[in-house]
Amino acid sequence: MLRLNLTQSRFKYAWTRISISTLNKRSFHETVVSANHTNIALKDKRNIGIIAHIDAGKTTTTERLLYYTNNKTSIGNVDDGNTTTDYLKEEKARGITIQSACISIFLKNKLINVIDTPGHIDFTYEVIKALKILDSAVLILDSKMGVETQTLKVFQQAKNLPKICYINKMDTLGHNFNKCIKDIMVKLETKPLILTYPIFSLDTIGLDKSQEEDLDNEYILTEENKNDLSLNDKFVGTLDVLNKCATIYKPDDPNYLKVYHYDNLNSVLKEKLKLGRESFIEALTSLDSDLLDFILESEIEDYLLDEKLTTSILNKFIKQLTIDKSIIPVICGSSFQNIGIQSLIQGVLEYLPSPIDAHGYPELEFQKKKIAIEFDTKKNSLSVLGSNEISIGQVFKIIKYPMLGNLIFFRVYSGKFKSNSKVFNSTQYNMLLNDNSTTRKNNDLKSVGDGYQIKQLYLMQGNIPIKTSELNVGDIGCISERPLIEQLQISSSSNFEELKSGNINSLSTGDTIVTTASPSGFRKFEKILPNEKKQNTGSKIFLNELSTLKFTPLSTISHPYKVSVQLLNPNKFQELIAALLEIIKFDPSINFQYDELMGQIILEGLGELQLEIVVKRLLDSNVGEDAGYGLNDCLTIGDINVSYMETLKPGSESPTWHQLKVPENNFNASLDNIINYCSFEFKFKKLCDNSMEDKVMQLDELKNDDFTLFRILGDEDDNYLVIPSVIIEKWSAMCQITTDQFISCVKSSCLSICSQGGLFKKLPLRSMLFILNSENFEIKDDIKDLSSLSKIIRMNFEECLQINFKSSNFEVQEPYINGLIKTEETYVTTVTHDLSSKRLANIEYIGADFALNDSSSNDKIIEKKSEIENYNKTLYIPKFNVGDPNTTIDLFHQNNIGDGVTQSEKEIYKFIKFKAPLRKMTGYMTTLRKLTQGKCSFDLEVYGYDKMNENDANKLEQ
Repeated sequence: MLRLNLTQSRFKYAWTRISISTLNKRSFHETVVSANHTNIALKDKRNIGIIAHIDAGKTTTTERLLYYTNNKTSIGNVDDGNTTTDYLKEEKARGITIQSACISIFLKNKLINVIDTPGHIDFTYEVIKALKILDSAVLILDSKMGVETQTLKVFQQAKNLPKICYINKMDTLGHNFNKCIKDIMVKLETKPLILTYPIFSLDTIGLDKSQEEDLDNEYILTEENKNDLSLNDKFVGTLDVLNKCATIYKPDDPNYLKVYHYDNLNSVLKEKLKLGRESFIEALTSLDSDLLDFILESEIEDYLLDEKLTTSILNKFIKQLTIDKSIIPVICGSSFQNIGIQSLIQGVLEYLPSPIDAHGYPELEFQKKKIAIEFDTKKNSLSVLGSNEISIGQVFKIIKYPMLGNLIFFRVYSGKFKSNSKVFNSTQYNMLLNDNSTTRKNNDLKSVGDGYQIKQLYLMQGNIPIKTSELNVGDIGCISERPLIEQLQISSSSNFEELKSGNINSLSTGDTIVTTASPSGFRKFEKILPNEKKQNTGSKIFLNELSTLKFTPLSTISHPYKVSVQLLNPNKFQELIAALLEIIKFDPSINFQYDELMGQIILEGLGELQLEIVVKRLLDSNVGEDAGYGLNDCLTIGDINVSYMETLKPGSESPTWHQLKVPENNFNASLDNIINYCSFEFKFKKLCDNSMEDKVMQLDELKNDDFTLFRILGDEDDNYLVIPSVIIEKWSAMCQITTDQFISCVKSSCLSICSQGGLFKKLPLRSMLFILNSENFEIKDDIKDLSSLSKIIRMNFEECLQINFKSSNFEVQEPYINGLIKTEETYVTTVTHDLSSKRLANIEYIGADFALNDSSSNDKIIEKKSEIENYNKTLYIPKFNVGDPNTTIDLFHQNNIGDGVTQSEKEIYKFIKFKAPLRKMTGYMTTLRKLTQGKCSFDLEVYGYDKMNENDANKLEQ
């Protein structure tokens, strides 16, 4: 018997071998974090994300991870508002995670960097930012709900990462372990490897509880109290088929844990362990022939008792299959009841990859070619361009922190970063190099080229920064930075797009930072440059080349929601804009536009809740970690609305090629000469948006016709600049300016046209193709005034739009959602009538479950489903929580999959799946609660834009 006891606080964790035996005792370090992280080997580091649907228990699980690894002396709870990672005022008040939080969990010689991500769809960009720099993920399922809509969303976002699955809340009424296993196979199309099965109190009868500390454990039943209804259906522990033991817990005692090995189990648990173990081995051998060969060669017949089939051997196969994403190991528990956390920690350390094993690195480019981050076996480290002395990292998050200013989070991919040192921001330098809109370009390039000063580095323990002298390869940490926004001079005539791009002396989300571990580091880098570009490391040519070493940026996103902000006191204009610039620096999924005509700010976001929280921060006067901006008396806030766009009607395009020329309304003589240096033909065309397949087909046709496509801005806007490939291929023979500089000129003009809007309602444009002609294209070597070139292209584009199109050529498009409602069958008719008549919804499905995946008959999909169905046959799934372990079920061919939910309960609830215009669903949850008397859940996802009906479009104000 092994028991946790707080009196053992002098005991030091011996994490030499991870097993149940070492995970059962809990003791405290001398300080909150006393480990010297600089001595932790790369193979012993883990960078994981906690991902799930809202309310699945991510933050509660993170709290237990901190506690059971001795990184916290008490357990925080969401309902009490005292968790480590949900420390913002709004997070405590609402009981949800709003921003991702990074914590560093130290064990004696191991480090787990954990990012607790939001589950609410409004904050999905927080998940995207976090997943980009992680090596793996823990997927948490609510045992009652199984795979939900946002579960599928985050699972797809993390498709490149190995994962383990933690089935949480096994103590709640309506828990359904079997449903979760089936959902993993059917909805996630993934093969679950069950490592632990749930144990309920009725199956503990006969277990030894003679020790004094066990006498008061109500979770272990005896013949005398087995009929006590308050005790006999409790989730009390887990059955571990890998370590061949049962682990029993005690209510209200987080420091108690008792392990029963196979010989000490009762007959029911012995049989269940035997069957589960056999199924577990069969599932593994069906996926890895090497394990099958080992079993045959070793003449292993008894999977349970043969000592040759050791845990370490099995762990090796499980880890490789997990890293290859062939399986997802499954562990069950209840974080709130402190059950199963030790097994989860074991799973993270044993099966999830270190930075050495990880395959999910973000794309790294050098000189426009993708390059790999490689493992250097001699140095036992990761290297870039053949050198482990080149240090490279990527910024993924920025937060405001009292006293320290801004904390900038980044991941180290190679080398090391030190406090009191300088780094080179290659992303910002490269952007400036190709940006022709700023008059301060040369000064800005010099400023960025001089380097960014890192004063102090930190590791984060929730919201507590811990000073460190350096961050090594595989680490996630942060830099403190003094805010620079308050130094800006802002007025209504300011260039807001330039302001939003950030101060050149600060870092932004997505930036790549580069430095060297020694003076010789960049000399190795210099060897791969062409001879004519080999200069000293401070030269302009050298920095130009170094700036091409960068990670691909985070994808841009559309903003389907907006709200107007009217300033009542003009003297507060600078204060308001400074606040908004700070907000979008911390959360790039927020945007704002200044409407000079109306004298108001249009705030744009991903969802109603997100904008509601942002507005609240603008108004609030609270101070501290989540300080507001105190503008309550200065602002009038409009209603949250939907963002509409315009596009050309199907089949619309410029009738002929339009020649670049000096516009008739030009009063700037300096622009006249531009035509002598650059001349080309262009036209506009509608990109079809009937379906994703049609869109891809049209874009592929352009590529096949030897065009190169450049997305202008925004993944959802679908505006493209289309340039003949022959122009790009022969560019160096035509001109000394780079293709990037020319493309930047044209793209900025395209963006300006799209922002000004269509001719119908002056709404931003989407699904536009700006096509250049390969014939009559001319550009001369000595063109220098790229700013004027950009201006004359924009003027030509405006003229082309006015001449070739009328307002009748445009249509209004609006965002549409995929919606999913769960409610009792009694209310289905009422809800569907409301959806159809008042929400313009198209009802797609009503039934007892929902299908999230494409039902296409594609051969690969059929093959995948067949493969998973065959895998299902290897699984051991007991039908009942307790009792006869030999009564099993086939998850694919039986409607009643047993476990904690009865058939009658399933018949009560129905799912309604539908599509509807987003504008009709604003504030819908309040209406839905009234229609169903609160017996409902509602999930939605914006899936794209579609045509608004003409009557509603005509009513829109221009």
